Amino acid sequence: MPEALERTVYVVGPRWHHHAAHADYAVAASLACQLSAQVKKLNSPIEYRWLSRALVRRLLTQSKGEPNYSLGTLLTEIVVARHMWRRGGSLYHLLYGERDRTLARSLPRLFTRPVIATFHSPPARLAHKGIDRRRLRGLEAVLVVAASQRRYFEEQGVTRVFVTMHGVDTQFFHPAPAPAAGPPRCIVVGGHLRDFETLGHTIRLIRERVRGLRTVILGAPTRWQQSLYSAGGGSVEFRYGISDHQLLAAYQASSLALLPYQDATASNALLESMACGLPVVTSDVGGVPEYTGSDGAILCPPRDPEVMAQAAVRVLDDPAYARERRVRGRTRSLQFDFSVAARQLLDVYATVLGDAGMASG
Repeated sequence: MPEALERTVYVVGPRWHHHAAHADYAVAASLACQLSAQVKKLNSPIEYRWLSRALVRRLLTQSKGEPNYSLGTLLTEIVVARHMWRRGGSLYHLLYGERDRTLARSLPRLFTRPVIATFHSPPARLAHKGIDRRRLRGLEAVLVVAASQRRYFEEQGVTRVFVTMHGVDTQFFHPAPAPAAGPPRCIVVGGHLRDFETLGHTIRLIRERVRGLRTVILGAPTRWQQSLYSAGGGSVEFRYGISDHQLLAAYQASSLALLPYQDATASNALLESMACGLPVVTSDVGGVPEYTGSDGAILCPPRDPEVMAQAAVRVLDDPAYARERRVRGRTRSLQFDFSVAARQLLDVYATVLGDAGMASG
């Protein structure tokens, strides 16, 4: 059991709108709130009319050099700043350090409150986003969702880095009662850091070897539609803006998940596919093998469509092998249920509060 918390921890940040409600990192924080009365959400909205429009314009103009700085970020900063000013002895956890990096830089120094932040991007993306020593200086600790991120933060001078693995709702995302019937169907989910060039070549190679192949692609950038449609010989369906239940149905109706990545740390699509008992063929990059282990998915060298196609064809042609892959993927996914992720967060909170001399009154 996680150590009891004797100080309050406030988690900051709603889920990303494009993430399934049953797979976003914020779900683990919400469950931590249920497990401990000392963990609370801090997502209180602030009325826009509470601020003068002139002040809002001036603050946004001053922050123009900050990538992705928006009105939403500004309002969140104000909510958190007001809260910090009124309360002492609390720990604040920014769930998405990349999105709220201005908070991570400024608020700890202004209010001398301990702040921790979780970062989700691979090292190359962190550098591109300007997550550097200067922006990390005020943080009490950094949380990462894959061990492959640790070295980057240590090189930026962060002395406390905790690996807290991402999670998935394994009760919601679950296998269908029976394997999907009908023609073979591949599913591709998501667009962030996906290797669509390799995907197109892989689909073409699979289609040449497996008759009747259908491919369902959820969330691909529109600029890739034509090339992917051609690669699939017209047997490609694109879907956007579907509900969580429609997403679950799409997984359960598929024979195989095809997930080529350019880079990755944690991946909702990977964990969702495994939890649904889908055989997964994916790229051996970044944090992917930390989640799949040696047998939770079929790992292929990056940018190698031939190897990826061979792995997919074996799954589609060999029912016994496909059944084995389904069981292994589902079993592996249970290690990342959100109940596990929430307890990891509580352990980190207790450690950070103790290190900061705040574990008890």
